[in-house]
Amino acid sequence: MTFSLLCPIIAHFLVLLVNAQSPKRIPFLPLAVKTPYLNTWLHNSDFAPDDDRAQFFTDDRKLGWTGFIRVDDQNFQWIGTPYKSNKTLTSGLTLTPTKTIFRFEAGPIQFNVTFFTPIEPSDYALQSVPFSYLYIDGFSVGDSLSHTVQVYSDISAEWVSRDDNAVVEWDTVETDSAVYHHATRREKNVMQDDNNFSDDSVVYYVTLKRSGSTWRTGSTAVCRSKFIENGTLDNNRDTDFRPVNSRGWPGFAHATDLGTISSISQPDPVVWAVGLVRSPLLRYTGPARDQVGFYASKFQTDESMIMSFIEGFDGALNRSMAFDNTIASPAGTVSSEYADILSIVTRQLFASLDITVSKPQAGNIDPSEVRIFMRDMGDSLRTNPVDVLYGAYPAFLFFNPTILRDLLKPLLEQQRDSQYPSPDLGNTYPMIGGNSSDDHTIAIENTGSMLIMIYAHALKSGDGSLISAYYSTIQRWADHLASTAFNFSADTITTDGTSGSKSTNLALKTIWGIYSAAKIGQAAGSSNSTYLDLATTLLENWTQSALTDSHIKLNFNESDSWGVIYNLFPDFLFNAKMITNEILTRQANFYSGQSGLQPALGFQSAQANIIFPHWNLLAAATIPDNLTHIRDQLIGSIHERAFDGTQEFSLPMRYDVASGNAAAGGSASAIFGAAYGLLARDIQNVKITLDVSLPPSSRGSKNIGPIVGGVVGGIFGAGLVAFSFFLWYRRRRLVLREKAFAANHNLKPHPFVPATGNAQVASRPGVYPGKAKGSIAADGRLALPPTTRLLRYQLLSAKQREALGYRFDNMGPGGSTTSDQTNASDGSDVGTDAIRAEVALLRRELEYVRHMADFPPELAVQHNLVLNGSGRKLIHAPISLESVKSVLETATGSGIWVEAVAQLLPDTAELVGIDITSNLFPPTPPSNVKFLQRSVLDLPKDWTNKFDLVHQRLLLVGLRKEEWLTAFKEILRVLKPGGWFQLYEIDDWEECGPVQNKLRDLVTLLIESRGGHGIWPCGAAQWQKDVEDAGFQNVQVSWHGWPTGSSAGEEGALGKWNFLGFMRGCKAPILKAGGLGIVNSEEEFDELLVEVEKELDTRQGTRMRCVMMCGQKPV
Repeated sequence: MTFSLLCPIIAHFLVLLVNAQSPKRIPFLPLAVKTPYLNTWLHNSDFAPDDDRAQFFTDDRKLGWTGFIRVDDQNFQWIGTPYKSNKTLTSGLTLTPTKTIFRFEAGPIQFNVTFFTPIEPSDYALQSVPFSYLYIDGFSVGDSLSHTVQVYSDISAEWVSRDDNAVVEWDTVETDSAVYHHATRREKNVMQDDNNFSDDSVVYYVTLKRSGSTWRTGSTAVCRSKFIENGTLDNNRDTDFRPVNSRGWPGFAHATDLGTISSISQPDPVVWAVGLVRSPLLRYTGPARDQVGFYASKFQTDESMIMSFIEGFDGALNRSMAFDNTIASPAGTVSSEYADILSIVTRQLFASLDITVSKPQAGNIDPSEVRIFMRDMGDSLRTNPVDVLYGAYPAFLFFNPTILRDLLKPLLEQQRDSQYPSPDLGNTYPMIGGNSSDDHTIAIENTGSMLIMIYAHALKSGDGSLISAYYSTIQRWADHLASTAFNFSADTITTDGTSGSKSTNLALKTIWGIYSAAKIGQAAGSSNSTYLDLATTLLENWTQSALTDSHIKLNFNESDSWGVIYNLFPDFLFNAKMITNEILTRQANFYSGQSGLQPALGFQSAQANIIFPHWNLLAAATIPDNLTHIRDQLIGSIHERAFDGTQEFSLPMRYDVASGNAAAGGSASAIFGAAYGLLARDIQNVKITLDVSLPPSSRGSKNIGPIVGGVVGGIFGAGLVAFSFFLWYRRRRLVLREKAFAANHNLKPHPFVPATGNAQVASRPGVYPGKAKGSIAADGRLALPPTTRLLRYQLLSAKQREALGYRFDNMGPGGSTTSDQTNASDGSDVGTDAIRAEVALLRRELEYVRHMADFPPELAVQHNLVLNGSGRKLIHAPISLESVKSVLETATGSGIWVEAVAQLLPDTAELVGIDITSNLFPPTPPSNVKFLQRSVLDLPKDWTNKFDLVHQRLLLVGLRKEEWLTAFKEILRVLKPGGWFQLYEIDDWEECGPVQNKLRDLVTLLIESRGGHGIWPCGAAQWQKDVEDAGFQNVQVSWHGWPTGSSAGEEGALGKWNFLGFMRGCKAPILKAGGLGIVNSEEEFDELLVEVEKELDTRQGTRMRCVMMCGQKPV
């Protein structure tokens, strides 16, 4: 495994082990949680599902789901109501964002049962498929014997009807490769919600055919008894259709005989898929038309969707590993508790959505007619509730801003002419008719929320389509907000159910709403700065009136009032920097003091005993970076409640701090997308592109002039009117002065400020921040921030391409390149060829950009550091690119190097990347690149004399000292005579301070504890000796590296971020080794990292020193 992978992989498994080893337990576990009606959970009884039944998310509807394993004719049950079997012993529980994984023991056999719900935010067709997987794998044997094993699973008709007296019909279909059962009510209540349950659905239970697979339908008791007695079923259809609760409860079963398992044999996973299909999904009266699942735009029939899903298990599993790591890796750098919380809430976030397209009257479905509807899970039948969306929107920005766009679209099209937005689309899901109630009392909150979300979507995606389509509506709402700013009526309330008439938190949302409208206007081409000036003035007034010496008041007129001021978050999200660090620090310290008085921070002074966990998690994203202990305090208190096994649900929307009992909202709410605030605030801003030019008349509000004059009074009283006007006038003069200065000066940016990207890509299904486009900085380097996000890419100039190694080797006369000849030869054949070559090169660059966006962010950052530290060269061996026909990268990790090199070589070149794990292999590599799970210590025999170039970097602790020579000999063997090997490794840290020296000693001791004495630090001499002893000649050594510390600018900040990530990855093995005589506890290790970060930020000249070693195989 490569050294570069240690940090993300170790951090990822730390997250999992915390769940498995915690003395506490998650009270409510997600099983199949994909849609509002496929929402199946399990109460966690001491980590064991073997004595409990799966149930619907509301806890009042049990669902029949049973599983057995038969070992040497002894039956064990691992889920469901006990039935004539022994119980399995549950030895572990792992939770990731997409999976709930149990480790069971059944006699001498151990095995995994995984409930896996794919999350595909970049692919609407896949995300909308209403299916989830259950699979069994990971068998191990506790003795040296062989054992016969069979497995079984069934579901009951309870999945399709809340009324147990309703008659159900079913059938079984066998295709060439699969068997699936399906069942539905005989009389359906179409598009009627029956106490949170759907009665118009078809349930499917699917498995692939394989040797030893059998099935049966009918009485669940008969199905289970047949398996218990025989280890198999009889492929029999029961056609006696009957009520759900009649004659043994109709069920639908699958069984698989795995044959004999031993310590040296491992069967393929047994995979089942459960789905709940409804068509139409809902009726929407915007354009009055039924809506169907977006998957219908890709699959013509349910069967084609089912077959694609069950046959696509391997691909879905691989994508889920990358998806889980996209969350676990950055979350783990915050804390293991934070990563745990994200693992709990992510499935329920996406399961609240129905991604739909309009059902056509005739012809094909138009996938551009996409709308997404969110059900208010766990609380009501409201559709697209603005307050829940406001909690969830940080997560959608993180995964795919287009999801947020398509959630906002129905709200906008239903209210195109409204003075202010409604709180939702009605309370009758799945019949969506809009909201006509009198909602003026919460209009301020909803207006601010909508404007903030509209702007946030555009800012993080670059997509201005909502602004283009609804600009006049946005203006109208902004005018309403401005006219009432800080002059709220006495009956104003917040969506949290509290009075809003004097609320500083609501006033802050008002400011951000007006600010968002100002920025939207700028994006639309407006030069009118009135909204922005107003927002600035209001914020200055707010600062004067909302603060005490210790904190932000909750109510302007009550100095002792306090609350969770979560509306500070847009300042971080927009990177507006309008709230001073002093205010943020003051509030953070106050949170810390209040949290210390009880187990968690109460919502407000009038409700100090009630916790709104989602807002506490969003507030954690407003804590300054130098106060991470306070951030972790807020997160830790919510984590404590989430793992309180005495409770019914993990995270209700409100709970009592003393008892932990839920006060509102049971489970499954999307509002917990607020937990993603910490990750969302690092998403880069993008230049907004509007779909069409707006007419001049729509670029500024005609009403805003009178409005501004009326808003500076309000709750501040007459004494502040003159002062407010003075502040606004002063601000206006400053703005004009700044504009005049900018117009007369050539303002140059900092040489390494990360670019925001000018090349715009329309937002669409299939784009999310983990695959965001990026940019090349002006100096030719890939510009990546010290965060977990990737930037947008621009096309490279000729100079930038040359700096990166993208150049033509067919030089013309006098050393000029082909492009030079093009300029000198108008219309010549040479010029035409050069243009074709240039076009081909641009295509290669775009392909490179596409693949770069697929890599885990920390690996892309590290790749950039290595490139920057080694002259932006991918190939250092003295070898002509024209002679390179085959390339091998050992310890390839994510394949980021080998895929980059592929862009330099012809399509006919063969490139191979190997690693001992396939976890990070890219899912769709270029056609001439393949990835294999192999060890550098034992390369295939038929590779002898195969490769022109072999590359290896950052393996370091992946090999023991004695294994390096073996590896080099294997690499020599597979090289062609005259071929080259290049090795890039970390040799030492330079100019270390005393704290960093402590960490240096820790890493040295860790490597030595693994048998690596003499390898690090200063291992270059040993590596050179081993390379030469292996038989290489013409060995060349050069030194490279990168700075590690903010004093070195952006690149130093990147280096520091990478270094600290590596050290966090080393924490687990260091602590497992007893601290190696330097640290005695996790707390001491964490304190050491805090100290070294301070040292890195203040100490000059600290660098990571690396060695590049090239050697040639004798001819």
